[in-house]
Amino acid sequence: MMVIYVQCKVLAEKREEFMEQALSQLNDASAPGCIRYSWMETLNERNTFTLYEEWSSLEAFNAYTSSERFKQMSGHMFPLMAEPPVSNYYTATAYTAPAPVAN
Repeated sequence: MMVIYVQCKVLAEKREEFMEQALSQLNDASAPGCIRYSWMETLNERNTFTLYEEWSSLEAFNAYTSSERFKQMSGHMFPLMAEPPVSNYYTATAYTAPAPVAN
């Protein structure tokens, strides 16, 4: 599984446009192999947003980032940012913790 964490600092005057674009991407959560796709705003730093993604595999993530949809989204969103986004990529293993034992 791939986990992607992207932090974006947005130009103050482009905040509303950025938020509209981020909301329009929620449909990307239905892309093949996408487990989770969430935008959040940092509470203590206005105009700083985080994209959190989980993908079933590197191949699924690469297919998405090669898609026309991703290229269009990037073309719309990057000019709204105050600086380049900071991205972190992780591999992870999902597991289910055992249920607590009642006493």
